[in-house]
Formats: sequence, C-alpha cells, structure tokens
Amino acid sequence: MKGMTVQLIYRKAHDRKLKSGAYTRIPGSWMVRETALTSHGSKTWLHDCPMCGAKVRSAKMPNGGWSHYEARGGLQSLKHPCFYVGEDIRNARDVKTPDLFASL
Repeated sequence: MKGMTVQLIYRKAHDRKLKSGAYTRIPGSWMVRETALTSHGSKTWLHDCPMCGAKVRSAKMPNGGWSHYEARGGLQSLKHPCFYVGEDIRNARDVKTPDLFASL
C-alpha cells in the first residue's frame, strides 16, 4: 500500500485573454499537486497551512479536486478560510477570524 505524496504549490495571479479579446484577472490560489501515484492509500492529508500555520485536513474528491478543512477540535467539517478567499467567502479575510481558532 502506497502512502499519499502531495505538495502544496502557489499559483500566481495572472491575466487571461477571453475569446472576446477582453482580459480578466485570475487571482492567486493555493493548489494541491500529487507527486506520486497512489492506488490504495489514504484520501486525506494532514498538514500545516502555508499562510497561517493552522492544522489543515485536505481531502481528495471523487472527481479529482481537493477540499481543505480545519483539522482540530470539532471544526472538521468547516472549510479552512485561507484556501477559499474569494470563492464562497469574502474577498479578504476578516481580521477577527483568527481569534476563533486561538484556543485550539
């Protein structure tokens, strides 16, 4: 049984040209890249967040994507905010959010 080998990489913000000829800005984001083939290994990976240092549980989704959740306490079903800024949460982190996790 092979273990999961993954790597966190940062994809820089960049401009993309649309079919109409206009340009749109693609924001920077963190991505998980597999560095080895895994056949029967674990589908989750525990690691430290590269931005805030909190423990994060990354889970491989059935269709090939990744989801990132808090790994400590009873927050394991809560998405980790550093990986989702601008998607389903605000475009910037709330300055009071880190205080919620200080006691963990």
